[in-house]
Amino acid sequence: MPTNPPLLSRGAYFIAFLDNQLVGCGALRPLDEITAEVMYDVCSARRTNVGRALLAHLERTAADLGSK
Repeated sequence: MPTNPPLLSRGAYFIAFLDNQLVGCGALRPLDEITAEVMYDVCSARRTNVGRALLAHLERTAADLGSK
């Protein structure tokens, strides 16, 4: 059961896998018409560029949703 339904309906969640292992996750939520809050964590994928790729994907998604 979702613990934060408003975020689920307006935001986006992503998970990152490397070699079939979950190594990171990220989320974004719109704060207003042009601003989004982005959070991400990469647990065990240092020096693999997973964090960089996850953050870039979150930023692109936020831009697609209208954030500046």
